[in-house]
Amino acid sequence: MAKIRYIGNKEEKSDNVAGTGLVWLGNGDVQEVDNPAAVAKLLRHPDVWELVEGEAVPVVQPEAKPVEPDDDDQSQFNVKPDLNSMDKAAMLDFAKTHYQLSIPKNTSEAKIRSTIIERMNRG
Repeated sequence: MAKIRYIGNKEEKSDNVAGTGLVWLGNGDVQEVDNPAAVAKLLRHPDVWELVEGEAVPVVQPEAKPVEPDDDDQSQFNVKPDLNSMDKAAMLDFAKTHYQLSIPKNTSEAKIRSTIIERMNRG
């Protein structure tokens, strides 16, 4: 668990990058985040959130690389992610992790989603 401080200027700031559901009530408010991956995502935005001094940054284990299926095993190809439930940061991470796509951060969510779907349909 890590304590994360909101350092932006809004009166209320909802987590819109890591999916924690947390809400900070103005500049200086501190919330406890128990998911190391969520902490890492929040700290990628140093102009919005910061780790409270004295807190250790949780270690995030890298995601395992996809295992190549046996020629007979086609089951994993039938699984499609729910892109509509992902926020922009999650879709960018998904595109990079699963398809080695480097999509610019200023691309709209709709364009990111369609780019991923297009790549998924190519197989």
